[in-house]
Amino acid sequence: MLNIIPAQHANLIDLHRHLEGSVRISTLADICRMYKIPLPSYDQAVLSMDIQLTGQPNSAALLKAHSLLQHAFADKESIARIAYEAVEDASADNIGYLELRFSPEYIAHISRLDIIDVMDGVTEGVENAVRNFSIKAKLIVNIRADLDASIMKSPWPSQTEIAALAVDYAERGVVGVDLSGNERGFHAGGTIDALRVVKDANLGITIHADKQGGPEDVKRAIINLGAKRIGHGIGIIHNQNIMKLAVDKGVALEICPTYDVISAEIPSIHQHPIRKIFDYGVNVTINTDYPTICNTGLANEINQLQTALGFTNSDIEKIMLNAKSAAFSKN
Repeated sequence: MLNIIPAQHANLIDLHRHLEGSVRISTLADICRMYKIPLPSYDQAVLSMDIQLTGQPNSAALLKAHSLLQHAFADKESIARIAYEAVEDASADNIGYLELRFSPEYIAHISRLDIIDVMDGVTEGVENAVRNFSIKAKLIVNIRADLDASIMKSPWPSQTEIAALAVDYAERGVVGVDLSGNERGFHAGGTIDALRVVKDANLGITIHADKQGGPEDVKRAIINLGAKRIGHGIGIIHNQNIMKLAVDKGVALEICPTYDVISAEIPSIHQHPIRKIFDYGVNVTINTDYPTICNTGLANEINQLQTALGFTNSDIEKIMLNAKSAAFSKN
């Protein structure tokens, strides 16, 4: 079982960290220089100003940061390097258990790679890192519910095909899927079929909810799709009935405090609703989301909550126990 020593900020648990937002800036520069991929600069300090965001940037700045990091996924070897370093960085951040999520179909699309090369690159990188560092790392395959071949204008796998791919890689560390994108599209037949494939294989399911539709999307994810974990979900603070539903159903929220501020969901860390949601009794977890863009780590997230919102070591211990209970891998 996972050992947790949260008071010392050691052996922490991060359930919501995107590989696409975990690229080292130095690695981005190395890969792009090697393949002659244009960047605003190959100087790490200059790149950092465009990628590591502070305060509340506009949506264009956030989109630019994401698009720059995408250039690093140039080939299978680059992807393996990025995955390896993401796990290494998590280990250095005192994370004992990590669930690293990624969108194989999107990476394959932007890099013009075969989706199997993406899967193999990610799994190889993680497997090698786990052998070298004191960390347990598992993978979550992200399914973009808002994208299909008609939108992307290229061959694009269906949600069910991506779900089946996740199942195929269960023996190589995939423990679940993450449904994200336009939450209004989560309840179509294709989504139900995909989630059935995942459930039949006993893999975990987490669903991004409340970014577009507010707390009602959290409610739909719980009731209609049977979600036991919700990515973000802080909008439930505006509806006590949905907070109660989350408590009654034992749903865990994967809250990412710094990214909520960076993406302008919340004006400042001091105004983040995580304190009230936690005090209500919801199974809150703390996560990093896009650590490179947010220039953060899990220990930093914890320190911020303790400083700005008065979380005690006992509170953090409870949150880590929530994360341990919600983890898709239990040993």
